[in-house]
Amino acid sequence: MANILARYDLEQFRWKPFTGDGVRNRRARPLGGVEHVQDIFDRHLKGDQTLFFGLTIDLHDPVNIAKLGSSAQECWSWLRFQVPTIASSVIRSDHKLPQMTYTTASPGGISQWAQRTFIIHSSYIDLYELRVNEGMKEVFSSDGDHTWMYLVPGEIANGAVSQFGLLFHTYHSPFDGAGLKIIMNRYLAQLMEVLSDSSGASESIEWGNELENLPPSHPKLQ
Repeated sequence: MANILARYDLEQFRWKPFTGDGVRNRRARPLGGVEHVQDIFDRHLKGDQTLFFGLTIDLHDPVNIAKLGSSAQECWSWLRFQVPTIASSVIRSDHKLPQMTYTTASPGGISQWAQRTFIIHSSYIDLYELRVNEGMKEVFSSDGDHTWMYLVPGEIANGAVSQFGLLFHTYHSPFDGAGLKIIMNRYLAQLMEVLSDSSGASESIEWGNELENLPPSHPKLQ
């Protein structure tokens, strides 16, 4: 008979090198606790427990729309370095706990990921309407992506905007509502810094080092 008082092994939820090809640049861990619960919701109740966070930003000075788009996408890549789980994947099994994996990439691979997951609308659309439209889609895309950012420009005058909207759309297992607010605050702070300065967000990034930034699992935090 199993000892019900035995200490539960939380070390199993620590990020570890992936056992297989690409061990040096890939990490994996099981989903634990509420992370697993949210994954079950996603599998069997499509659209339930999907997270969205939207906001509208008013700028003191208008910004060229091309600069806004390129800077915002660059900051999206910067955010991946800081919070790699926005680019993680999940391997599901009927017999074992799902595995969350993260694989680093070359700058070219990071650029391709950013182009897939940071979506710039060419014209205005209401953020609520956009949320409804995106909420109809399955969270895991054919490329395995589960997190996206949408940029919606406001009125464009002389090639510049003084207002724009952002909509963050993600899978619930890696994040909760409070965590999503923290992530958005970090992203916005970086975006405002880049827009107000000529330096780029990714000038000092060395891809591969972001493996050290993988956040702990929910059971480990508890």
